[in-house]
Amino acid sequence: MEEQQRIIKFVDGSKISLANLDEKGLIAFLREKDLDGPYKKVCQHITANKCMRINDSEEPCIDKLHYVRRSNQVYNLRLGDCSYLSGCYNYDTCPFVHYKEQPAVKPQTIFEAIEHSLPEHLVRKAKSHGNGDLYTGLKAIQENTVQKSKPPAQWINTDISILPMKVLGKFDVVLIDPPWPIHMKLPYHQMTDQDIMSLPIQHLQDDGLIFLWVTSRALEKGIQCLEKWGYIFTSYITWAKTNQINSTIATGRTGHWLNHMKETCLVGRKGNIELNNGLDGDVIIEQVRETSRKPEKLYAMIERLVGDNARKLELFGRQHNLRHGWLTLGNQLPGTNIRDPWLELRWRRY
Repeated sequence: MEEQQRIIKFVDGSKISLANLDEKGLIAFLREKDLDGPYKKVCQHITANKCMRINDSEEPCIDKLHYVRRSNQVYNLRLGDCSYLSGCYNYDTCPFVHYKEQPAVKPQTIFEAIEHSLPEHLVRKAKSHGNGDLYTGLKAIQENTVQKSKPPAQWINTDISILPMKVLGKFDVVLIDPPWPIHMKLPYHQMTDQDIMSLPIQHLQDDGLIFLWVTSRALEKGIQCLEKWGYIFTSYITWAKTNQINSTIATGRTGHWLNHMKETCLVGRKGNIELNNGLDGDVIIEQVRETSRKPEKLYAMIERLVGDNARKLELFGRQHNLRHGWLTLGNQLPGTNIRDPWLELRWRRY
């Protein structure tokens, strides 16, 4: 029970185990989270109605976030929850139950959520930076971390299907979410299997890891792509999709016979690369967001695996994929932003 209380969960589905946190983990946590920001903890009862009923109260608890029902003109409580919830395209005409967030009346800050659960060795470390005060010490570590943070995000708006990859140089990590052909109207151009396999990905790495998102139909084709590009298929990561209230797996919109409630990312390896093994599992549980948007947790997993100094590339990215320490390429990006002088020179020559 004590161990469970030291697992801090955030409304986006991310969580951190404070009991097992080391100094590197603390620095990574402080880089991503604002200590003074609200800790949007979801009530264990999820909905405001259930919280009031179980606690026999006229109001839900005041320090946690709840979900409350949204209604429209055709709303029918007896039908139960919509399969898509916040991902529903037809909210105005959908008769099923939908929800919206009800913020906590008196939310905790992130510091208040973690101050009594940090391991003792990290408490001592932080206090040594803050003249005996935990908050001051954590802020000092956070400010120092921000100053030494990852390089800025870089991106290039380009047509990847005709890009000579050699111009980009070599990378330690390549992440690809190809526009595999599916029988569904999407807000981007889809490529054929053969066009994807013909991409000259082999020029991007001599030693490194590749992460390739595939559809269920393209699972075998994705493994063939890895082999053609010179990789050994080593593993795969499964993204189990949760819905808005993080209580059930979200219903997918793809699949010929069964709705797809998960997605698969293949992992390939080429040459030799030093890795921080054993830090993460091979299953991501995270909420579904916009069409084709993949889970944020994958980036953190990759960064822990290869380290902050690794050169990282994402192909077929969009604006929501831009991230510090990564170069992102795609044809739906807001222009071009290259901060690396070496890459900028090569790109100009191209």
